[in-house]
Amino acid sequence: MDSWGDFLATPPNMTTPRQEMNYLSDLPPLLQPPPFEIPTTYFQSSSFPENDFQVQITPFYKENPVIQPTTVEIENRCLSFSNLDPYTNEKELRDYLGDKDDIRSVDLTNIESRIALVDFYNLKKANSIKILFNKQIYKDRILDVTYAPLKKILDPKNPPNNGTIVVFHIPEQVTEQMIFSIFSKYGEIRQIRGTPSKGFQKFIEFWDVRAAQDALVQMTGKFLMGSRITIEFSLPGGFRKHSVMENNTYSMKKASKNY
Repeated sequence: MDSWGDFLATPPNMTTPRQEMNYLSDLPPLLQPPPFEIPTTYFQSSSFPENDFQVQITPFYKENPVIQPTTVEIENRCLSFSNLDPYTNEKELRDYLGDKDDIRSVDLTNIESRIALVDFYNLKKANSIKILFNKQIYKDRILDVTYAPLKKILDPKNPPNNGTIVVFHIPEQVTEQMIFSIFSKYGEIRQIRGTPSKGFQKFIEFWDVRAAQDALVQMTGKFLMGSRITIEFSLPGGFRKHSVMENNTYSMKKASKNY
């Protein structure tokens, strides 16, 4: 080709031998990086100092994927507020959340780690607070609001008030609609449920733990169609079942040993 204009006018011949298209031909052959190999970071030629050049190489590393453990949140009345200002006090947090009468307790034990636990009376309120305040900015910090882990029950025979009561000794002729009419006057009921094998007992879940407390105090020991009912706070689902299974397993092992 005689000129650059000829190069633009005519497509280059792709069959041209490699040596005719070597644009680094001014460099000594040994200083030219071999094809498909990573060049060294610096090339220097004492014979041709004007051709010295430096190559910045960013190494590629194949990293193993980091698998983060999956945290399963269980809906409950206690919320965890993360990334708080470590100097936040209880009054400030209550004022920020508003509706202070709905807050059952505030735990600032781990406030130095920027975490506070806020327990609400009403599950509906806890759900709405979680939605409204998650990812909101408070004191120039983005809050992370999640359901707190469930607390360990220290005494299964005397479980705390988690909003659900279990009513024993219910006559067969009493329907769920009748139970709803009797107990709904103490507060809004979320659900009434039972077990097929135990038709004489029902679980009544209130949105508000204060309603569950009032129902237990006012109704336990009362007569319902000639049957005296008793009421207790309910354990979280499956706890009592697992305890019974463990006791049965222990009894079977003991019996087989004696045999």
